[in-house]
Amino acid sequence: MEEEEKKETEEASETEAKTMSKKEFWIRFGIWFALAVLAPLGYIFFSYDIFVAAGSKKLSGWGIIAICFACVMLMSIIHSAKKGMPNGSMPKQCLDGYTLLLPILFIILLIEITKDKIQSFEEFLIFMVICEAVAVPINPMPKWAAENNMKTISSVVGETVKKLFKK
Repeated sequence: MEEEEKKETEEASETEAKTMSKKEFWIRFGIWFALAVLAPLGYIFFSYDIFVAAGSKKLSGWGIIAICFACVMLMSIIHSAKKGMPNGSMPKQCLDGYTLLLPILFIILLIEITKDKIQSFEEFLIFMVICEAVAVPINPMPKWAAENNMKTISSVVGETVKKLFKK
């Protein structure tokens, strides 16, 4: 009888998930962040000389950042301007259409910048896949969210999509 109780207790303790300590969380988070974010960004900065002044016809990394900033700011200004316009008006229709074209224009500029460095871009993608493949199992967020009854981003997005399609 006592042996059965011991076995049940041992089995129950084995099946219970070990909760993550703060120390384990921060160690895993640091390693995950380094592999998922810092390593790819560092590779880009050093491989593409992002913050080095470019020649007269080349756009440097600062130029790319400036274009990103200008694109976001322009889209937010257009969004604010559209709020004051009546629905169905031609100016609002034009602003809607041109707002959708801004990201495409940004992508065209990025392709133009990187087309002569396609080999190094391919090397970066390989490097990033390797980093992300290692970072995925290290990511502490899903386990931490489950232990603390928190919703993950994927569950929030899933619920939002379900609500949108129900309407």
